[in-house]
Amino acid sequence: MQTIKVNSSLSTGLLVEFDVIKTIEISDTIISGGEGGFGKVYKCYTVNNSVCSVDQLIKILTPNRDIHRKGYETIQKLQKKLKIKNQEVRQNGTDSIIKEYSALKAVPQFSFIGILNGEEVYGYSANNLNSLGFISFSEALDKSIIQHVGFDIKIPMIYHLIRAFDFLSSIFYIHADLKEDALFLNTSTKECVIIDFDSGAVADSSNDQPTTLGSFQDWLAPEIMGQFGKSIHEQQEINVNLNSDRWSITVAIFYLICSSHPFFMLSNTAPETIADYFSKNQWPNINPNEDYFNKDNESFYNQFVSWYKQNISVEIKKIFETTFNDGYSSPAMRSLYGTWKYALQKIQNSPQIVVFTSNKKVRINLDSVKLHWIVKYEEELILQPGNVNVTGMDSYNVSPVTDTLYALIAKNYCGEHKMELEVKISKQPPEIIAFKSDESIRTVASPIKLSWNVDNCSELILNPGNINVDGKTSVEVEPMVDTTYTLIAKNFFGYECQKSLSISISDQPPIIKEFKSDNSIRLNSNPIKLQWQVENAHLLILNPGNNDITGKTDIEVKPLDITTYTLLAESFFGIKTEKSLTVNVSKKPPIIEKFEYEAIDLFDNIFKLSWEVIDAEHIYILPFPGEVSNKNETEICLTDQNVFTLTATSLFGVKTSKAISLSMLFNITPPDSLFNKEPAESIYSFEISPEIFNQLKFQCHGNK
Repeated sequence: MQTIKVNSSLSTGLLVEFDVIKTIEISDTIISGGEGGFGKVYKCYTVNNSVCSVDQLIKILTPNRDIHRKGYETIQKLQKKLKIKNQEVRQNGTDSIIKEYSALKAVPQFSFIGILNGEEVYGYSANNLNSLGFISFSEALDKSIIQHVGFDIKIPMIYHLIRAFDFLSSIFYIHADLKEDALFLNTSTKECVIIDFDSGAVADSSNDQPTTLGSFQDWLAPEIMGQFGKSIHEQQEINVNLNSDRWSITVAIFYLICSSHPFFMLSNTAPETIADYFSKNQWPNINPNEDYFNKDNESFYNQFVSWYKQNISVEIKKIFETTFNDGYSSPAMRSLYGTWKYALQKIQNSPQIVVFTSNKKVRINLDSVKLHWIVKYEEELILQPGNVNVTGMDSYNVSPVTDTLYALIAKNYCGEHKMELEVKISKQPPEIIAFKSDESIRTVASPIKLSWNVDNCSELILNPGNINVDGKTSVEVEPMVDTTYTLIAKNFFGYECQKSLSISISDQPPIIKEFKSDNSIRLNSNPIKLQWQVENAHLLILNPGNNDITGKTDIEVKPLDITTYTLLAESFFGIKTEKSLTVNVSKKPPIIEKFEYEAIDLFDNIFKLSWEVIDAEHIYILPFPGEVSNKNETEICLTDQNVFTLTATSLFGVKTSKAISLSMLFNITPPDSLFNKEPAESIYSFEISPEIFNQLKFQCHGNK
């Protein structure tokens, strides 16, 4: 594969993909039969790194300054004229000039100057006719294909060829090189296509005689042949005119009809031979005894003369004879393209639509309607509306959504035949046989099921929400407010019907069947259990505390004071109800069964306080030692006379108190007469009589 880097390009405007050209990938070798005097032809793989929508061939012009310059200029002049005409036919509703003039299927798509293997090259692109089912005329002759093709195929081919040359003549383009290898045929589509536009010329007017490089071949007009002289094997610059193509096209048509050159009866076409022939004969007649009669074709000539008289129409005979006799030496006498069109119309039957029908007159569902026809003598077949080309078909499926009038138009160059039929669409609306819900009131969080049964329906919509429920027979919904649901059924053609139903949202609150406590009074530190039974509640809240108890049936609480508990039940839809109960707490004070003291150390004033209290949460002794909740005795050291108060508080804050009054031991001063020693002596050495001891004992050991 080789790549051409394009420096400049010009698009004919037939395909958008060729508007800008950057790169072209082509085959390494030329295609079979793709080499000629004007250039070499390669297969095109990609343009701008993309595969083309229509297979292309790339012709690289012969690297001779005169050849490639002349050919490239001719191609670009032709392109510009084609581009203008293409815009005109599109404005008239035809896709392109290729559609309008099928014989121009191989006109240049784009031309370019680029670099290939380091060398500058000139070239252009055209549709690959082989990939479109065409073969060259020379191949059709060699394989005897054209000899077995009937007039019903040849005549449309000739007509397309004439129309194309008539158009080219109108824009002053002269092909100048029509020959066996420059003509391609497709017998299936009855088409004939021209190639090799680079060897032609563009005239400035109808009388202009531009020059082009030409090669000798036997389809050339006599005045062009004469310019070669004896150098028939060399390319020469020759003068051409519009009449030149009128000769060549007549030769081409004769070849198409008879598979031979019109002067096949001559042994040669040298000027002196032709002069002698026309001095004695009128084409196609000849005296077999003449020296220039081609004896090798004598048998064929005898058959031809008889066949020609019997099978060729008067109008076409006149064209052949006028062009080959008078037009041989007088180009202006050659038959015009309009004359050809008239002659062809005289021998061609007008198109005829024998049958145009449908398999159903009324479309009732999505199944398509089949249009069927039998047509004769058509060259082109168009179905309206839509301008659908159905050439070669005998049926076509349509899917109308409104009453539609279809027209089948059969065309050939003799005219057209039109036949119409109407396909209607069913006006019967769909039917909603049933539309219901399993519940009319939504009381809980579970969804509600809507179901239906419909007939003759292509589209099903549920509102609100514009929900597409095609193909379904039910759906679950979860309305939060009173809602009206509407089922809309539409048939294939826009007719509709609808049904509605309403779902109400329950305004009933949940039911609190029971809310109780296992004890109405909390007596001690043990918790109180609250229990409940509730129906249809989505949310349960216990106050105080805003506690979410959803899903529970009981809870333990520890109130420290009289507390009212409220159970709030809320439905899925926000409807609330509540129930309350009050839990009291005990008001009984603690019981101080004992509060007493005992002297521990008489001389250091250390005493032990002890107590027994029932149902106390907290115990304090003031003025000291303070909180003694977890004790039942404590030691104290007096520094003065004190009153000690024990205060016991229940779990619920009820208090009770008891007091003890204590005095310091050293506040008792015995008289000196009670001691055996003088006061100045150590106090630890005195002796106490039994009487004095009893007195001290009474003062230092409290009563319970």
